[in-house]
Amino acid sequence: ALQVSHGLGTATPRNHSWRLQERQHLASVTALCFAAFRTLRKRRPTGRAAAAGVLWLGQEDLEDLKSTSQMSELPVLPVEDVYLPGAPVTLQVTDPLVCELYDNLLLSGGRYVATVLCSEDRREMAAFGTLLYLEDFRQTAGLHVAEHLACGRVRLKGPMQTTEDGFVLPQRMEVELREDLDDSEAQTPATRLEPQLSQLERLRKKRGITSGLKETLHLEPPLPRELQAVQGLWQVKSGLRVRIDRDQVVGLGKLELSDGRLVVKLEKPFTASIEGSESMAESLTWDDGDVWQRLAAPAPQHASAYQNALWRAARNWRSTGTLRAELRRGEARWKSAASMIQAGAERPWDPDSSSRDEWESAANAADSAARAEIWEEVLRPCQQLLQAEVMAERLEIFRTMLQAEITRLQLLQTLDPKD
Repeated sequence: ALQVSHGLGTATPRNHSWRLQERQHLASVTALCFAAFRTLRKRRPTGRAAAAGVLWLGQEDLEDLKSTSQMSELPVLPVEDVYLPGAPVTLQVTDPLVCELYDNLLLSGGRYVATVLCSEDRREMAAFGTLLYLEDFRQTAGLHVAEHLACGRVRLKGPMQTTEDGFVLPQRMEVELREDLDDSEAQTPATRLEPQLSQLERLRKKRGITSGLKETLHLEPPLPRELQAVQGLWQVKSGLRVRIDRDQVVGLGKLELSDGRLVVKLEKPFTASIEGSESMAESLTWDDGDVWQRLAAPAPQHASAYQNALWRAARNWRSTGTLRAELRRGEARWKSAASMIQAGAERPWDPDSSSRDEWESAANAADSAARAEIWEEVLRPCQQLLQAEVMAERLEIFRTMLQAEITRLQLLQTLDPKD
């Protein structure tokens, strides 16, 4: 039969249309790959440590930032994560130096600490960090647990203290409290980001993914006075901690009001009377005999409704991205193990086999890939949001994050289309 060359192999004339479709498919994949490459190239770390838009303490670019008069000396904890305003933050404390910082903070009547992203080699700290409000510090099962609520941003000012080897230490440091500049407009964040959100929602729907990202960007209505008074961290009679966040008892259910009493519906409705002032409840007595005691006054909130909406969406993004990276890490480890088991079954047993080393190498490769993905898709963009000074800048950063996810899903759709 006559053979026709298409640059993709050969085919008979009857398969010509199929080959043209394949060529178009390959062209689409190639275009999307280049688009993804351009996006990643812009985000690739350059310069010292891993800049890529992240400001590190001591960078010359910081000198151009305007200073405020809100200076304070706080415990600064280097961490390998980025906490966004509005997020509950639980830290397990094993370092005696960190325990001492917390003890001294409480003895002085303080409540604020700061966490800051450190580089992977722990020799540098980001110039901007998260302001945490300490709600509870307790010892349990042989270690200390610190419960906080992220309530703001800080810019580090003081010099870093390091070990002889150059590793950054937890330390008290002078920081500048950065207030979000309220440059909100008539349009909500959901409206400003509507084109990207709608396109992302369509692509996720095709992949069977639901995240509720668009809903998190809508402005939340003000809370009734009774619910405002019960916000924060509580200790139940058994000693467990429970958090009330807006109209949710986290992990239990929705909180409602009925005739001035709180109602939470589990298998059956439970009601509670509120004791305390109008602005802050001190205890909740439930009809089953349980009593909840407040552990700390609610953390002060300075962000506007517009800013809170974007922070809420960013927290949703952070959780989804971290979970996805961890799932891929587990999938990579599982595939490596299955491949090694199959290879072992096909060859005779060898007492000198290096299969254990192969497994460790594969597991380390999966861990390294997960860390790189978390940095690229979660930590780096979240740190950029944290150091942005105005709402407009933060919206553009989030728009870029959405566009990168759109490109990724378009590539998946082209490679593995679903109806």
